[in-house]
Amino acid sequence: MGPYEFKATWHGPDGDVPVTLIIDTNTKFFDRAGREIRNGSLKQAVSVKETFDSIEIEQPR
Repeated sequence: MGPYEFKATWHGPDGDVPVTLIIDTNTKFFDRAGREIRNGSLKQAVSVKETFDSIEIEQPR
């Protein structure tokens, strides 16, 4: 489950710069009947659906 982080290279006019690419996601858990679990009790979860939310690019520190 997200967020996912990857090392990447930004190809800019001043040359290549190492960056971290972060892909943020939204995660929903579902019970055996296919109902979304909203009360935080994930013991009944039998499936997960993860969808794209956003992308971040962090400069090197």
